[in-house]
Amino acid sequence: MAQKQTPLQMTTGSLFDSPLASTERAGASAFDGAGGEVVVKRASVWAVLSAVVAVPSLLAFMNLNFLGFSIAALAMALVAFWLIYRSGGELSGTSVAGFGLALSLATLIGGPFNARVYRVSFDKQAEEFAQYWFETVKSDNIALTRQLQDPYWRRVLFVTHDDVVSFWIRAMGNEEEPHASTHGFLANPTLLTINKLGDRAKMTHYKTVSDFITSDKESTSRIYAITIEPEKPGEKKQTFFINLLMERVKAKTEEEGTLHGWTVVFNEYEALPLDEEGRPYVKSK
Repeated sequence: MAQKQTPLQMTTGSLFDSPLASTERAGASAFDGAGGEVVVKRASVWAVLSAVVAVPSLLAFMNLNFLGFSIAALAMALVAFWLIYRSGGELSGTSVAGFGLALSLATLIGGPFNARVYRVSFDKQAEEFAQYWFETVKSDNIALTRQLQDPYWRRVLFVTHDDVVSFWIRAMGNEEEPHASTHGFLANPTLLTINKLGDRAKMTHYKTVSDFITSDKESTSRIYAITIEPEKPGEKKQTFFINLLMERVKAKTEEEGTLHGWTVVFNEYEALPLDEEGRPYVKSK
């Protein structure tokens, strides 16, 4: 009578070639229906993290401060690829890490590019409004000149010259505080000079002092050179400098064309002093 064989005796080859031994070595292995070995891979934690961190990096299209997420996601994706490669097939997550890598690269490149495009548009619109303001001051349209010193939602108050006069009368008749803005607008030497010069005056952007851009408000401070064409032959051109501070609130506006919701923040419009080298500068307050 044949002796019953044990499981180990039923295997062919050495003990270390047996399926039992292979199962013990693999630890994370299993068997398929045909008796073959199937390796169960572990997902790479770094790959998952790169994908998760890459999602908020999309905010870099609105604010470059979120580029930190892009950099972190990129680093995590590269670490994930390296660990997966070194794992010998034990780690999975290449596609997840690829998602994190692609999204981080897209935001790293697209965020600054989008900011640059917006900045070009911002500068163009600010320049258009500054020149529009200058041409309005040179004209005799007092109502429109006064309008451009108010937010777009208040400009309807100053449609005609009579509206402006009524406002001045109410403001000067008010017993509250000195009416510096009203009196200054009525008799400001710079505004009167530009208006008197008319087409003899040309305004050219000289230097941008500062730009302030947030999610709900934007402002820019710019120095402009006002060049006066000579009135008589043989006379030299004259130039003085002014500082324009313009701002706008990011809100939907019904205005079109060159206005873009901008307003000129009122100041004294004083001609800027020059330094020892003849360059204009803004006096610090």
